[in-house]
Amino acid sequence: MNPLDSALDLLRSKSLDDVVQGALLVDALGPDQVEMALSRLGREHAADAVRFVRARAEGRRAVRLSELSDFHDDDASLELLCRLFPEVEALDLRDNVAFGNVGRLDGLEHLRVLDLSGCTSVETDEYDNEIEGGDLYGVQDVSSLGRLPSLRVVNLSGCRHLDSSTLSALTQVEHLDLSEVPNVEAEHLAGLTRLTSLRVEFWQPLEPLRGLASLEELHLEGERDPLTLAPLAELRALRVFSYRSRKNRERIVLEGCRLRAFLDEFVARSTAIRALPVSEEHIGALLAFRAAVADSDGKAAERALDILSATPDPRALEHIVHLRASSLDHTQVRARLVHLGVLHCGVITLDLDEHHGATPLATFRGTAVEHIVATRKRVELGDLLHFPALRTAKLGTHGSTWEGGTERDYLPLSTHPTLETLELTHADDVPAAWRRRLEGASLAAFFEFYATPSVRAFLGLDSSSARASDKGSDPGDPDATLFGDPDARFPF
Repeated sequence: MNPLDSALDLLRSKSLDDVVQGALLVDALGPDQVEMALSRLGREHAADAVRFVRARAEGRRAVRLSELSDFHDDDASLELLCRLFPEVEALDLRDNVAFGNVGRLDGLEHLRVLDLSGCTSVETDEYDNEIEGGDLYGVQDVSSLGRLPSLRVVNLSGCRHLDSSTLSALTQVEHLDLSEVPNVEAEHLAGLTRLTSLRVEFWQPLEPLRGLASLEELHLEGERDPLTLAPLAELRALRVFSYRSRKNRERIVLEGCRLRAFLDEFVARSTAIRALPVSEEHIGALLAFRAAVADSDGKAAERALDILSATPDPRALEHIVHLRASSLDHTQVRARLVHLGVLHCGVITLDLDEHHGATPLATFRGTAVEHIVATRKRVELGDLLHFPALRTAKLGTHGSTWEGGTERDYLPLSTHPTLETLELTHADDVPAAWRRRLEGASLAAFFEFYATPSVRAFLGLDSSSARASDKGSDPGDPDATLFGDPDARFPF
């Protein structure tokens, strides 16, 4: 039997040791015999072993398994590669959904770059729908990679079932890509002090990353309040930072001086909160509220406000009551911000339109509010008399006939000692002419007109049995003139 036939017999053996020996024999026969062996083996599994020894003979140091193997999703092929090509320095196993046992790479002492991106899958039904609670496939435990002394670059992007606790073993790695890997815990990265580049997606606090003194590039994805980026200012080697929101997919990239200025700004803001002479509980709640606003998480924002309002401290509340949490589609949170600001922080403008009047005006009686805006929802006008410092009221009439909404019903406000401006506006879609702003002499004339005894009698203001709204809009009806041509009847 000639040497090639003997080598082929070994290659076709079921023993892995025989296959390795056969591949080495073919390699020793020279390039021509290698090509002959590949031709005779065709798509047999043993052909992978011959391709591996050929790549080694060609001096290749970077290998993409799917280019060399017809069975690249088979762990046996990977084991053959490790035994026949231990000098490989860069190994690309991307999208190998069946590969999960990274312990098979233990023999690759020269391996510097490893790409495991997309090595993940889950059990599916006949229609390729994921089965809830089904078996998981792909890379989950990477702790054994810590035994590869030369490994410096690891790409685990898209490994959705990765156990992030096993990342703590990669203490020799300098470049780590964890993009599209859910549930990564920052504390599991705290010991990777040789990292110079990190891509990661998470929402957790960044404090555990303070010790990554060698980190030069950081690429974050997720939703977070910029205030939570302050711990990054301690990374003095950091020169490139990028952040991408999952909502709008927009990426912000900062480098050099712009990065340092950006971080210093948020350090100052974070320090301002952390330096407040308030309880740690209040500080934690303030930071949690800012993060909830950034994440548009209304429930988390309410939980933070529950803590802050349980024992209100103006020194803490003043840091959030002026926020316009418009990113929160959560009326109750916006209402509570207004409420806390007015009651505890000396806010003098009460804008009920900001939160659609979710909190009754009566709630704020007796406060130092100077300006009230309530055009979208009817308010009890009598409540306005209980704001001793009120100077401006912008109110909606919602049509000229609803109960308490016609102009004559504002007459009681003439007794308010500080009111300077009364603005009446229809909330309905009506012409601009149906809006009136009364101040100074005009406001005085307005009240004076309605205070005239003959007008009061005509309008039935002195009798509960008569109302002008029941009379129609004849030429003598003051409502008709006020909402039509005011100059025809009024001196303003």
